Amino acid sequence: MKTATSSAKGINGQGTNGHPKAGLLAGTALRSQKPRKAATSGKRKSTSVDKHIGGRVRMRREELGMSQKKLGNAIGVEYQQIQKYELGNNRLPISRLLQIGLALKDTPITFFTEGATDLLKPAAGTQGDKKPTT
Repeated sequence: MKTATSSAKGINGQGTNGHPKAGLLAGTALRSQKPRKAATSGKRKSTSVDKHIGGRVRMRREELGMSQKKLGNAIGVEYQQIQKYELGNNRLPISRLLQIGLALKDTPITFFTEGATDLLKPAAGTQGDKKPTT
């Protein structure tokens, strides 16, 4: 014999939370939902510019005799994150770069980006990613 508590449906064929399909779909995904992408698929690879800017952060930090831990504390991240920024393993958001500049004795952003535009230019005699036409 079924009791009211053992049935997934409540009054008027509705699920226990009042939704018509709540009892039928409990614990299952809706068929109309798209599968989620893996978390790593949205990450961008770091570039030579990321490595250059990270190297400039390290250079300035060391000029001032500041440890990674002290810089991390100043901007609210762990020292491991500073390591990742300095090595170019993680991209450095512009807002974080502003914080780092302030923590490193008001160093302007232009200090960190100096020379980075040269890394974006194609090598002499090439047309970037385009193949030469014959």
